[in-house]
Amino acid sequence: MKTSFRWLAHHPIEAHPAMVNLGRGCHVFYQIPYNNSQAIILLKSLKFLGSELLKVVVRPFDQVTGEWIHTDSKFWDLLSKEVGHAISLSSESVSSFSKSIPRGSQSTPIGTFYINLNLEIEKLWKRLHSKHRNVIRKSQSLGVVIDKGSHCLDDSFNVYKASQERSGNSSISKSQYSDLYHKLSPNVEIYVAYYDEEPVAGCFIPFSTRNAIYLYGGVANSKPTGVSNLMHWEVLKDLKKQGVGMFDFFGVRPNSPKGSKYEGLYRYKERFGGELVEGFMWTLIFSPVRYNLYKGLRNFLLNFRRSLNG
Repeated sequence: MKTSFRWLAHHPIEAHPAMVNLGRGCHVFYQIPYNNSQAIILLKSLKFLGSELLKVVVRPFDQVTGEWIHTDSKFWDLLSKEVGHAISLSSESVSSFSKSIPRGSQSTPIGTFYINLNLEIEKLWKRLHSKHRNVIRKSQSLGVVIDKGSHCLDDSFNVYKASQERSGNSSISKSQYSDLYHKLSPNVEIYVAYYDEEPVAGCFIPFSTRNAIYLYGGVANSKPTGVSNLMHWEVLKDLKKQGVGMFDFFGVRPNSPKGSKYEGLYRYKERFGGELVEGFMWTLIFSPVRYNLYKGLRNFLLNFRRSLNG
């Protein structure tokens, strides 16, 4: 049973901060009877060649309680029957990763670290790795300042974009970034670390009383050691003060190759003392020809844009 977003208007973003992509693209809710409940799943639709590629924006949740639903292959089979007319169905981001995957899908192991903000500040501090605590103190001694608010939007975006470009990844536009911030307000916060009045790290955090998500962020190419550590520590303390119960550090790759940037990112997030939750990102292809055509065109456009940027 397909329905519109208005039909689900009584499910506020406050309860589901992972619905951060509502500000971009066309979206549709599906209601799936599952295990004596009504599972709600939000999909983003991208039109291509008269059809669509569907992406799971956020994990399925119960219509009544709002709690995440633990799915199995049966659930994905039910959803696949509903959307089999599409080119493909996939998990869009780490906010929609799952422990189960559809039969016949291509998958990649993924995980995230959950940090329990209901703990006392002293316990949160002790859970940090000693190296994190040391570089946080170092950044504080250097005079690194953490600021937050809408006035930090330009600086946070510039740091994020530059960081993405260095990594060879695409980024959303400044207008999308700004539009998303204003649509999510007041359930979003921007933080920036400044050193000698220059922005050296930043992050974009949607949140609710239930949880917060590290959605966008980055660091400057030239920065003192520990600025991002200090920024994230201040983020955790600030979110706790606002009554947020859990911080989702977004994405890591378990069992990353030694020496790779993924291993470094894993170690960095792990040292904040959170609980690792593992699952998969996946893609289920219904029309291989149109899907491969879409991927080829997308990669061509991405490479073309990178060549224009020099």
